[in-house]
Amino acid sequence: MLVLSRKRGEWVQVGNDVFITVVEIAGNRARFGFLAPGYISILRDEIAAMGETRTGFGNGMLVLSRKKDEGFVFGSTTMKVVEIKGKSVRLGFEAPPDVPIRRVIG
Repeated sequence: MLVLSRKRGEWVQVGNDVFITVVEIAGNRARFGFLAPGYISILRDEIAAMGETRTGFGNGMLVLSRKKDEGFVFGSTTMKVVEIKGKSVRLGFEAPPDVPIRRVIG
């Protein structure tokens, strides 16, 4: 698992098509914004575990909140909230070796 720390307004890129930003950190919850093509399904981990799939959330940003140990599934990648501490959130990513995960600077 790759673990990255992010603060509000900072981004992570997963593969070529998925961009994730920290929208807000408040108490024990963090809100994340996702930008991705409509063919990529972004699901809360408990929904994905039920075998459900959804695609296409429009042209805007999808914003969802999670607490520690909760996460998301998109494509072949999972993202989990490892820790929320102060103004920072630590995110754990599991993805196939051919899916790059990187911080977006600037």
